[in-house]
Amino acid sequence: QASEVASQVFGKKHPLLVRIFNKLGIIHSQAGRQSQALSFYQKALISNVIGWKETDSGIPSSTAKVLSKPLLLQSLNLSASSLAKSDTTNRRSRIVVLKKANEAYGEAIKWIEQTRNSFYRNSDKQILVENAFTAYQGFLETANQLSNFTNEDQYIKSAFEVVEKSHSFLLLENLQTVQAKDFFKLPKVILDKEAAIQTHLAFFEKSLFEEKNKLTKADSSKLALLEKSIFEWRRSADSLSQLLEKEYPDYYRLKYDISIASITKVQEALLTKEAALLEYIIGDSTIYAFLITKDQYQLFDIKKDFPLKDWVKQLRTSLYTYHLSGSRSEKLYKTYADSLVLAAHQLYQQLIAPIAAKITLPEQLIIIPDGELSYLPFELLLKELPTDNTQFATHAYLLKDHQISYNYSATLWQEMQQKEHTETTDNLLAFAPSFENSQPIASRTISEVRAGLGALSSNISEVEDIQHQMGGDIFTGHQATKANFLQNSSTYKILHLSTHGKANDNVGDYAYLAFASNSDSTDYDLLYNKELYNLHLNADMVVLSACETGIGELQKGEGIISLARGFSYAGAKSIITTLWSVNDAKTKELMAYFYKYIKANSSKDAALRQAKLDFIEKHSHEAHPFYWAGFIGIGDMDQMNLSRSYDWWIYGIGVGGLSMIGLLVVTFFSRRRKK
Repeated sequence: QASEVASQVFGKKHPLLVRIFNKLGIIHSQAGRQSQALSFYQKALISNVIGWKETDSGIPSSTAKVLSKPLLLQSLNLSASSLAKSDTTNRRSRIVVLKKANEAYGEAIKWIEQTRNSFYRNSDKQILVENAFTAYQGFLETANQLSNFTNEDQYIKSAFEVVEKSHSFLLLENLQTVQAKDFFKLPKVILDKEAAIQTHLAFFEKSLFEEKNKLTKADSSKLALLEKSIFEWRRSADSLSQLLEKEYPDYYRLKYDISIASITKVQEALLTKEAALLEYIIGDSTIYAFLITKDQYQLFDIKKDFPLKDWVKQLRTSLYTYHLSGSRSEKLYKTYADSLVLAAHQLYQQLIAPIAAKITLPEQLIIIPDGELSYLPFELLLKELPTDNTQFATHAYLLKDHQISYNYSATLWQEMQQKEHTETTDNLLAFAPSFENSQPIASRTISEVRAGLGALSSNISEVEDIQHQMGGDIFTGHQATKANFLQNSSTYKILHLSTHGKANDNVGDYAYLAFASNSDSTDYDLLYNKELYNLHLNADMVVLSACETGIGELQKGEGIISLARGFSYAGAKSIITTLWSVNDAKTKELMAYFYKYIKANSSKDAALRQAKLDFIEKHSHEAHPFYWAGFIGIGDMDQMNLSRSYDWWIYGIGVGGLSMIGLLVVTFFSRRRKK
C-alpha cells in the first residue's frame, strides 16, 4: 500500500519509492523468500534510474541519470545478498547460486568504480567507498566459498584484486594523477592554475579549521567568509576538472587507468624467495588474510569470535600508559606488563598462528593491515608466553624471527617501489626545532602530552649525530622553521624530522608537525597533513622521528589518515613513522643504530629491525617495547643508493694528509743528501 500511495503522489520514479521497495525486499529476504525479495530490488532499481524499464537488467551506464546513488548501491548489494541466501538442495546448485551472487557483487563493484570516477572531490569519493564496503565484503565471502567448493584458483585471484581496490584507493589515485601529468605534459598555464586553486583551497580550509578549534569563541562573520571562499575555490576546482575531462580526454583516461596488482604480479615483480606478503581485510564476522610467497598463495578465513578492537586497545594502552603518566610504581609496572603480554600473545594466536601452522613463514614479512590492525605493531606479538612478564629482553617477539614492514596495499607498494626520483647528490636534510619553554613529558598527564609541545632535550643532538654519520644539511633550534622546510625539502633523498607530531583522530587531514616560528614569539609553526598534499618530494625515505605520525583518523577502506600517509601522498618512496608518543632520549639512540645500518647499505626494514635488536640487547633490563616498537617502516624498503660525497670528503682529507706527510719526508731526506 505504501508503494502504491508513493507512486500516486510522487510518480513511478522517486527516491522514496526506492526506499520502500528496498525495505520490502529486506522483509521478504529475512523471511527466506528470496525470489520475492529479488523482485522488489529490481523494482527499486527501475524506480531509481530515469529511462529504466522492467526489461532492463545489470547496472546503469555511467551516463544514466540516477536519482539516488547511495540507494542504488544498496539495491545492488541487497540483490546480491539475496542471491547468496537462495535455497539450494545440493552442492552443485549451491555453486550455481554462489556464482550468481559473486557476479552480482562484481556488477555492484563495477558500478562503484565508474561512479567514483565521475566525482571530482575526494570527500565525495570517500563517502562512496565507505558505502561500498558491503559489496567488497560480499564478493570476498562468495569468492572464498566458491574456492572451497571448487578448488579453483581463479576465485582467490579475483578476490585479491577486489581487496586491492578497497585498500587506500584515493591515495593510489592521487599518485596515478601525478604520473598522468608527467606523461602528458599539460600546459604550464593549466598546471599553474591548478596549483593556485590547491594552494588557496588549502589555505582557507586550514584557516577555517583553526578558527573553529581556537580556545576562544569563533568569529561567526569570519567563519561565514571562510566558508564562502572555500565554496568558491571548490567550484573553481570542479570547473577545472570538467575542463580537463573535455579538453584533455587522454590525460583524463590515464588518470583513472589504474593497474591493480594481481597475485601473479606480486609474485613476479615484488617478492623475493625470502619474503611473503600478508594482507588482511576485516569483515563483520570474519578476518580474511591473503598470504602470498614467491611460489604459492592462500586465502585464510579467521573467525572473528574474539574482541579484536578491545585487544588492540589493551595492547596499546598497556604499552604507553605507564611511561607517559606521572604516577609510577613497581606494582603498576607489573600490572601493565601482564596486560601487555597477554594481549600480545592473544593477538598472535589469532592473527599469525593459524597461518604459520599451515605455511612456514619466510624471514621477511610485508604486512598490509586493515581497520584497527593499522594501529598494531606486529613486531611485538608474542609467539609464546614468557616466564617473567617484566623481563622484556627475553620475550619471544615476532621481531626476533622476522623482518617486518608495512604497506597501504600491494598496488601502492609496487607504485612506491617503482617511483623514479631525480638523481641528486643531496643525501640528508634534517630538522630539529627547540621547545625550550615547554615542560618535560614526565611532569605532565597523558592528555597534556597529547595536547602540548613538551621540551625535547635530545632532538638537536640526534640530528647532529646523524649528520656526523651521513653528511647532509641540518636546521636546528630557531632555524628549523616551516618556511625553511618547504623551501629546501624537495631535492633531498632523506628527510629526517625530529620534532613534535600530533595525530588528529577526528580529522586526519589536520594532524601536524611542529616547526620553529619565523618570528621571535614563543608560538610554533604547524605543518598540517593537508598541506603535504601540495608538496612534490624527491625523498626516497622520510623519517618522522616525532610522536603519533603513523596514527590518526581511521577511514573505512582508505585506512589511517596520518602524517605518514601525507608524505606518501607528497611522493616519498618510504616512511619511517611512529605509532605513539615516543621517548626523546631513547629515540636518539635507536636512530643512531638505524643510520649506522643504512650507511652500511642495509635495506630499510633490515636496518630498523637490527636497530631494535641492538637496543634490546644493550638495554636488557630496560627493553620495554614502548621504547622501540613504536617505529615502523612503510613503503619501499629496498636499500638506498646514497651519494658517497661525505665519505669521499673524509677520504680526501686522509689522502691529502698522507700526501703532505710524504712530501715533508722526501724534502727532509733530500736536504740531508745535499748537505
